[in-house]
Amino acid sequence: MPRDGVKIAVYPKSGLHGIASLGFLRSVSGDEVTLGHNNLKFDVPFLYQRLSAYGKLDRTLYNLLCNKKWLDLYQFLRDDYRSMDTWLKRIG
Repeated sequence: MPRDGVKIAVYPKSGLHGIASLGFLRSVSGDEVTLGHNNLKFDVPFLYQRLSAYGKLDRTLYNLLCNKKWLDLYQFLRDDYRSMDTWLKRIG
């Protein structure tokens, strides 16, 4: 259970792939923790590199990706290969 006052945003199960994910990230306030599975090892670096390669990475998009509070279950749980659904069921 989250501590009192901690807001958690669970990112889509499909991951942060493409333009739709930027809309999701815009909806997450700076006070929320973004909970995901493998987001820091893949999703965030993928989007960062893709935006950079296409010359679209500006200050706003950089802040959108890099100035969030991320909790990556994949790293937190020491590379346990269970799915996001499994961990969400355990969290409640």
